[in-house]
Amino acid sequence: MPDNPRDRAQALFDAGDFSQSRRAALEGLASAPQDVQLLVLAGRAGIEVDAEDAADQLRRAVQLAPEDAVAWHHLGEALAAEGRTEEADAAFRR
Repeated sequence: MPDNPRDRAQALFDAGDFSQSRRAALEGLASAPQDVQLLVLAGRAGIEVDAEDAADQLRRAVQLAPEDAVAWHHLGEALAAEGRTEEADAAFRR
């Protein structure tokens, strides 16, 4: 397993272990709270495990990287999962 929190979180996500991926991403965010990739991984894994803060992490990611189309797409997914369709549509359009 990789030592780097981002690589570890990605490897766990790719393996389908979303709970551990989210945990690894959140641990990495403790020391790098503005790491957009970790925020996206935490949010994506959060969507998979129905974490209440998934959209919040993805919202932080798009605030830090407003041109990141992938982050906007995942934010749209998180908002849609919460039933916030108008906000989801706006995120998808971004």
